[in-house]
Amino acid sequence: MALGNPRGLDAAKQTWTYGLYGFLIVVGYISIYTIITRLLGNGPLHGGFLGAINDGLNALVGVMNP
Repeated sequence: MALGNPRGLDAAKQTWTYGLYGFLIVVGYISIYTIITRLLGNGPLHGGFLGAINDGLNALVGVMNP
């Protein structure tokens, strides 16, 4: 909360900018990973880190919708 302090407002804008950059990097990485694995003939959700995330989300949805 900058509370009218211009330096605080600039720091907050910088924090949001860095957060957006980080988000775009993560989304870009997952997109490139998915494209490459599909070109090589393996789906991205067959094991590994993304497979674990997919399994966890499926389990969560299963708990929410029995």
